[in-house]
Amino acid sequence: MINYYQYGTDVIAIETCCPGHGSMLAGYGSTREAAHADLSTTPIEGHRDPELGVRWLILEVGGTDADFDDVESLDD
Repeated sequence: MINYYQYGTDVIAIETCCPGHGSMLAGYGSTREAAHADLSTTPIEGHRDPELGVRWLILEVGGTDADFDDVESLDD
């Protein structure tokens, strides 16, 4: 399953699997398509909580934990 999130003017894509099976993937881009194309493995193994991936990616691109409060789901 892939979830998409708005982060400022950019989009975060998080692909999850079932707990204990495979790695979570995260991608970042200016559009859904770009974020999807950027999907790559995170160090978060086999977890279904996409918010973990969003928080990890925000920190990877230079954001802070406080920036996480500004993220909105595009799937609601």
